Amino acid sequence: MQQNFFMTMKGSSKGDVTSKANTSDSDETHAVDAYKGKATVLWYKEEAQIERGTSGQVTGTPVYIPVEVAGLGGTALESSVRDLFDTGEQLSEVTIERYRLKKEGGKDNHYKHTYKNGVITGFKSMFGSTPEDLMTGTTPGMQREVQEILLIQFTFETADHEALKSSVQASVNKNQGS
Repeated sequence: MQQNFFMTMKGSSKGDVTSKANTSDSDETHAVDAYKGKATVLWYKEEAQIERGTSGQVTGTPVYIPVEVAGLGGTALESSVRDLFDTGEQLSEVTIERYRLKKEGGKDNHYKHTYKNGVITGFKSMFGSTPEDLMTGTTPGMQREVQEILLIQFTFETADHEALKSSVQASVNKNQGS
């Protein structure tokens, strides 16, 4: 099933750093009227691990690895992310929304991931012909439209995962180990 992902990112002092994403005010590389103010996400990864003893029993609490988000870049978004990284400003909220196609046409926001009180721990600015080329590090010799991809890594204190069309919801509070 085809899905589209979009992200908003807010700094505690800087405010909404994705406000110029997908607008004609940015660099016009990916203007989409329906999703103004949200950065287009190509992929993201949230990962946690729990230490286990030799018997296989859990011996510790979950350890969350920084979330990774690869999105279509642009000068406004990249500049803001660099500034947040350089200053160590706290991310008050990062929201990733998942949209899927509706049978009757259009798109439906069906899942939302919200991360609070985080810090950007790293970023990479990449250029290439396709997302696959960027992720594997190969670019064909043919000339193609070049895309700018921004890979952002951030930690979080709390996370909420909500299925908007059902009653399924999960929360993580790293300070309480849940």
